[in-house]
Amino acid sequence: MKCKEIIFLIIVLLFFSNAFSQSATYKINAGLNISNYKYTININDASSSYYNGDRVSTFFGLGVEKSIRFQNNNNFLINGELQYSQQGNSFDSEFIGNQTNFIHQINLLLTLKLETIKNIYLGGGFYTGYLVYVDEYYREDEDTHKNFDFGLVGSFEYRFFKRLSIEVRYLYGVSDILDREFDSSTITHDKYNKVVQIGLNYMF
Repeated sequence: MKCKEIIFLIIVLLFFSNAFSQSATYKINAGLNISNYKYTININDASSSYYNGDRVSTFFGLGVEKSIRFQNNNNFLINGELQYSQQGNSFDSEFIGNQTNFIHQINLLLTLKLETIKNIYLGGGFYTGYLVYVDEYYREDEDTHKNFDFGLVGSFEYRFFKRLSIEVRYLYGVSDILDREFDSSTITHDKYNKVVQIGLNYMF
């Protein structure tokens, strides 16, 4: 991990520790990623999209949450989480066989959750990601990708013990992370992250 990435992590952690310091709950989590990209090819005014195969990998993170009161309802939680997420996709070629594309990100998630039924929480929010590692079969150079990603988050959480919960999230990238085009061409390419996360949270 590069020095600038370590500094980025320290700044974010200090921010959250100060913002949520009073009556906050902390958590650690880890789980599975099922990730893919949405590719879009734009030719003049026409466009088409396609997906390759999913990549199954892992993520882990640290988070903090705080109850907030909204219109006499104490069932709202605001969550901040910093995670290391291994993402990418896979594809199968007749000539080179099955290959995996790797993009690893440091994601910062901010979500608002509502307890709809006892111990069941639905949430929504956004994330911003910093690309720390890129290794793709056709694009091995990290300079072909932008540094930052941005998207929306949806979550479903079930708390089955006081300190344990299982959570399913969907990270829907809305920011094009590809930073390479062909000179003097009417064809442009867009690339968006799509990630399903299934994880276990431990709160303390």
